Order: sequence, then C-alpha cells, then structure tokens
Amino acid sequence: MIGNLKTFAGLDRLALGGGATGGVTVSGGKYLTDDVYLEVTGGGREGPSAQVEWRINRALSLISKLAGQGDGKLAVRWRKDY
Repeated sequence: MIGNLKTFAGLDRLALGGGATGGVTVSGGKYLTDDVYLEVTGGGREGPSAQVEWRINRALSLISKLAGQGDGKLAVRWRKDY
C-alpha cells in the first residue's frame, strides 16, 4: 500500500514512523537532481521539517535542515564503504 502511495505521489521515498512518546511522523522525499535530495517531514514531537542533502561526492554530503520552530541545522556527513 505504501509503495502504491509513493508511486502515486511521485516520491522517491515515503516513510511512516514514530512511537508512543514522539507521535506519528510522515516523511516524503524526492531527488531533485542526481545529487540533491529534498525531504519533508510532518508530525511527531519536533513538528514539521524540511531537509536538503547535497551529495558532493561519493563519500561526502552536506545536509541542511529547517524545523517548524525555526530551528536550523547544518551537518556534514562522511561515509566510507568497506
């Protein structure tokens, strides 16, 4: 069912999550280009948020997140495949 909804909405990713203390969250995301991914999340304890991930190269990504309360975060992700 979620796969059909994801396809219908034209999203690359759709997820339902949360728990008893954090509430239910719904996240949907789409690749705007091959190396830029946009994800919007609604619900949960933190409220709505939007996140953009720019994959600079295979191992390095820059992630920017803006939350509903006006909180902003910037992170750098480095990964190594073994």
